[in-house]
Amino acid sequence: MRVDRLDETLIFESQDKELFLSCFQEPRKLPEYIEKEILKLVFDSLKLDINGNDDVTLLIKRLPTPFINKVIFDVESMFSDEMSLYSDGVHESAALYLGRHLSYLMYYLPVNVFKVWKPLVDLQVKDKLKWKMRILDIGTGPGSVAVGIMEYYRMMAEAFPYLNFVLSFVLLDGQREFLTIAKRLINSLTAYMPPNLFVSIEESICRTLDSPEDISVSGEFDLITMSNFLTINEMRNSQNAVAIVSALKDSLKKDGSVIIIENGIKNNCLSFKTIRNDLVNQGVYNVYSPCNGIWQPKKEYSCTCFNMVRCFWEIPLIYKFLRDHGLKKGGRYDVPFNYAILRKDGKTKYRAEGNNRFYVQLKDLREYIDRTVNVKAIIRTVIDRGDKISVSLCDGSMDLGIDDDSSAVWIEPVDKEWLVKKGLNLPIVAAEKITLKKVKVIAHGTFVVIPRLRMQGSTEIEIEY
Repeated sequence: MRVDRLDETLIFESQDKELFLSCFQEPRKLPEYIEKEILKLVFDSLKLDINGNDDVTLLIKRLPTPFINKVIFDVESMFSDEMSLYSDGVHESAALYLGRHLSYLMYYLPVNVFKVWKPLVDLQVKDKLKWKMRILDIGTGPGSVAVGIMEYYRMMAEAFPYLNFVLSFVLLDGQREFLTIAKRLINSLTAYMPPNLFVSIEESICRTLDSPEDISVSGEFDLITMSNFLTINEMRNSQNAVAIVSALKDSLKKDGSVIIIENGIKNNCLSFKTIRNDLVNQGVYNVYSPCNGIWQPKKEYSCTCFNMVRCFWEIPLIYKFLRDHGLKKGGRYDVPFNYAILRKDGKTKYRAEGNNRFYVQLKDLREYIDRTVNVKAIIRTVIDRGDKISVSLCDGSMDLGIDDDSSAVWIEPVDKEWLVKKGLNLPIVAAEKITLKKVKVIAHGTFVVIPRLRMQGSTEIEIEY
């Protein structure tokens, strides 16, 4: 990998991309030092003595039982009773997290760390990441996104030790308790970074963004991140989302990106897609990924389909302990979420093909039942079914609603071993472009014919990362 001298972006060379992407073959594993620093912060907040030589297992066993019970109660109830909390006149997010900041840190930071990796990969495979990044993280919480970016760049710094990397964060959150946690955690984790990765917190801002007028930051940023900031749980953020995100455009460098990440809950997906559509249709931003048109550029968006990206991980030690002590949540090995990367320079991850002479658009598949066709599309979502996977596709020719998932185009479940034999050694993930040649269209459904795609022995598959 090298640095472009003109725009300071990171450029993959020869086999760099394949080597780097191979790191994503295995489920993500939260480094034990992150869990340890989380627990050290908790011990300090509870004013408990700590033995620095203890590992994560020993540390967590030393937590008081009443505190463990409180964490479990908070996690199980945090997003189920928020409406009753709002009635007391306290600002929504203040009421939602009141007295629960440590519980949120222990449970929600680990599960959110790796979500930012997918949009970072989207940017990097098209040479849109820089060696030196100034990042505005809005709705920082305990620091999930910042820690995720640090871990991503740590992996790069270790893979390419001859390059230097610099991350400078401006943190913004309405909760002073969260900012204190985030700053302490980020600063403690810098000790684990390789010597060619420099991480700093430029500024932390305690401010609630209720309107565009509340945005007051100096300078421009390479990256603006927002995670779980527009969720319907954050009511005012969601209500004023279009105006707030629009106003951030002035703080974004001309070649910068806005990354918005939301959880995989259906209602949040609908709200998230509606906000994205408004931002693009009003001409504020363009979508860089994941929803690119295959055959023509998408200038307007009306789709509100419920699709999720999933990252796979190993259950962290903190989760295992909490589940052993009664927590019902936290047992999933896949973490579903939604994301969008917005830019103002018109750049997209994939360019429109234009010429579809030898391919069939997804909207026309009904006309090709029992025939063999060629298809190009973006992978909407991937469902792991053990030895098989199911894949849903979109090429921009169909607009789907939130409840139209069964009407989407799906590839019939296919054996993973068969895919390896076809040369696909990297995992199939959402938001990548897939080309299928000699795939059969079959009819699915009783009363309404819905086309499905079936792999054949002669089928050729190519995924563009």
